[in-house]
Amino acid sequence: MLTKALLRQCFILISIFAIANAANAQLSANFSATPTSGCSPQVVTFTDLSTGNPIEWKWDLGNGTTSVLQNPSATYFNAGQFDVTLIVKDAAGNSDTLKKIQLINVFAIPVVNFSASATAGCVPLTVQFTDLSTAGSSVINQWLWDFGDGTTSTAHNPSHIYTAAGNYNVTLRVSTTAGCSKTLTKTNYIRTNNGVIANFTNSSPTGCKLPITINFTNTSTGSGTLSNLWNFGDGNTSTATNPTHTYNSTGNFTVTLTVTSSADHNQQLPGEAS
Repeated sequence: MLTKALLRQCFILISIFAIANAANAQLSANFSATPTSGCSPQVVTFTDLSTGNPIEWKWDLGNGTTSVLQNPSATYFNAGQFDVTLIVKDAAGNSDTLKKIQLINVFAIPVVNFSASATAGCVPLTVQFTDLSTAGSSVINQWLWDFGDGTTSTAHNPSHIYTAAGNYNVTLRVSTTAGCSKTLTKTNYIRTNNGVIANFTNSSPTGCKLPITINFTNTSTGSGTLSNLWNFGDGNTSTATNPTHTYNSTGNFTVTLTVTSSADHNQQLPGEAS
């Protein structure tokens, strides 16, 4: 049987052996990163996997920043590939270094922009949209348009017809083959109105003798500032709102009123005077 003294000696020897093994364990730097690729700005978390009981850590994260934390994190704002280096030290002053080349791969997000063939007009207004976006580190392969009137499109350069008056926000979201996306909204980008309705009345001749004077009353309606062009059918015109015209010859005359609004839309209404 083992005596208490002998058991005590065995315990001491085992403890010394364990301490010696721990002290002699080789220091080896190692680490992992999550994620290793993504779109800027990309947050990456680093996990120390070193062995050999390190007590000091020095990280070079490749984006101009360093850290002495055991498990740091970093934000990569610029696109590119980044090397990451870890230096570890133990209590005895031993050190080990591990550098992982191009460990972090960051893709630039696209820059979104677009134009429209017309941004204001009368309904129905047909608008041709043109994508002006530029890709970052990869190719744009997806488009999602929201025209602001409840309809969308996945076409690259869609055409859309606005059928109701109003102000519409237009949004474009583009995505790249690397999975990066960006959205742009232009507020009240498309402005439509109900247009112009040309109409008029005229007085009847008061007699059968020439010359005969006719009074025209403009009853046109429309948004914006309206301008008028009258053609009295006898070679004479007027831009007055409610003109008076004298006919010096007999006959049937077609009178046309063209009304134009500041929204660049017009309507013609023919009439007849005799």
